[in-house]
Amino acid sequence: MVIINGLVIAALISVLGAWASLLVPSVGGLVIIIGLGSIVIGILMLMGALMINSTSKSRVATGSILVIIFSIIAVSSEAVSTT
Repeated sequence: MVIINGLVIAALISVLGAWASLLVPSVGGLVIIIGLGSIVIGILMLMGALMINSTSKSRVATGSILVIIFSIIAVSSEAVSTT
């Protein structure tokens, strides 16, 4: 679900970035970079979730930390974008 959400947000931000680049060229590129960042965060969260499904305790701990950190980043970035 995180990946799908990231792809939808990236697609919407790409469209908004294209429209914004017509008005102010430097803003359009920034908006597209933010959209791609959401995809990267989603992929890293998925990797962390796959690491949690392991028998090695160190991989479970690393995966848990990845998921917690990128979940906080995703929630905080969504909170900032909605205000």
